[in-house]
Amino acid sequence: MDFNVENFNNQYLGDYARSNLFMVKIAGIGAIHGGPEGGGMFVKGASLPETTVGMVEVPYQNRKLKIPGDRTFADWTATVIQDEAYSVRNQLLGWQADITGFNTFTSVHTVGAAHRLITIQPYNRDGSEAPIVANVYGWPSSIGSVDLSWETADTIQEYTVTFTISWDDGGVPGESNPTFVDALGG
Repeated sequence: MDFNVENFNNQYLGDYARSNLFMVKIAGIGAIHGGPEGGGMFVKGASLPETTVGMVEVPYQNRKLKIPGDRTFADWTATVIQDEAYSVRNQLLGWQADITGFNTFTSVHTVGAAHRLITIQPYNRDGSEAPIVANVYGWPSSIGSVDLSWETADTIQEYTVTFTISWDDGGVPGESNPTFVDALGG
C-alpha cells in the first residue's frame, strides 16, 4: 500500500474535531458577576465521560456465554480556573455541604436533588455545536486542593473537581433525562 497524504486527508469530510473547543455547564454553578447560570467559562479541561457495559458470564456445559450486563459510569474530572472571589469554588463547596454538612453531618438534599445536570458540549471550528453532547447527572465527590506558592509567578490558580456520575443520556444533542432526577425525588 502506498502512503499518500492527500488520500489520507481527503477521506475526511469537513474538519478534524478539536480538543480545545468545548463548553461545560453545571446547573446552578457559575452564575457570578452577572454571568449566565451554569456558565462554562471556568472549566479549563474536561473529557467526554467514560461509560462501560459490564459482562455477565452464563455457564453452559463447561463453556461460558458472555452477555452484556449493566451500564456504569466512571467518575468524571474537570479542571476549574479560579476567580479572585473564589465564587465557583464556594458554590461547589456549598453544593457539597448541602449533600452532607461540614459541621452537622446532615443533608438538606434528597438523593435526587444532590444530582445536577452537567453538560459537556464540544464545538466545531466554525462555532457550531458538534453533533454530540454529554448530559450527565452527578455530584462533586472531591474538590481538589489549590496550590499556593511564593515561587509561582504568572500563573492562574486552578484545581480539579471529581464528580460521581449516576446517569447520562447517551450523547443525544439537546436532550436530557429529567425523569431520572424526578424518579430520585429531585
